[in-house]
Amino acid sequence: FAALKGPSRLDNNDLLRRCSQGLREHPAIAEGLRRTFKIIMVDEFQDTDSQQLRIVGLLAPDESRLCFVGDRQQSIYRFRGADVEQYDLARERASSVVRMDRNFRSHGDILRFVSRALGDSEILPGFMDLEAFPDRPDGYAARDMPRIMVEHTQAPPAEKGFRQATKDVLVARNAEQVANRLQELAKQGVRPGDMALLLRGLNVAEPYLRAL
Repeated sequence: FAALKGPSRLDNNDLLRRCSQGLREHPAIAEGLRRTFKIIMVDEFQDTDSQQLRIVGLLAPDESRLCFVGDRQQSIYRFRGADVEQYDLARERASSVVRMDRNFRSHGDILRFVSRALGDSEILPGFMDLEAFPDRPDGYAARDMPRIMVEHTQAPPAEKGFRQATKDVLVARNAEQVANRLQELAKQGVRPGDMALLLRGLNVAEPYLRAL
């Protein structure tokens, strides 16, 4: 990657590093920005890393001028250095907190399932339950089928000399189950364009494509 980037190209980390460096080494620039922007707002605060936090600190050393929006349950960038604990600390220091617990995207059935799976089980400590927006349009066509279905893939009986089915056999069986379920949804009036299949990686996509 370094060879491809060469000396004249900058990636996102380079931009952040140079921005932080410029604000530190040229206080007049930082002061000018502080005078220009009375309030600094940071969205998705739970996914900020140490370098981004340094920039925020240089622009808003007085945290009374800082407004941030975040949700620790949506922290997904730890692999890139995001530190959700910094979000927790900032939330504790905040002079006021506005709780936004109304979900405008998801049906209530989805939210209850997530709450049971992650909240009641305490997989996510301090889980924040959400309420569905009551006037959200409902376009679910398969009225005779539940909105949420959890299926267990049953391995076929082990052949003589084998203790368990191979991974490939299990993936193929799971793909067949998913294809059958999508076919049932289609019969109930769900358009193929409204269906989506999420996989852990493209390396397992082929069996699903064959089954579909």
